[in-house]
Amino acid sequence: MLYEVRCRPAFAALFVTLNPGESITARAGSVISMDGGLTVMIYFQSRKLQGLISYLTSLV
Repeated sequence: MLYEVRCRPAFAALFVTLNPGESITARAGSVISMDGGLTVMIYFQSRKLQGLISYLTSLV
């Protein structure tokens, strides 16, 4: 993994280059852009929110 902080100091952004098999965890709403070959997986830390999403998905 390679990383570089750009656009400092006011609008700092972290640019990350991942090797095959590597992963990174980002906060919701913090991803500005990504390469088309990237797979995004979403995990919820709250069981209550996870249950709500499952319920709403079952209604569709």
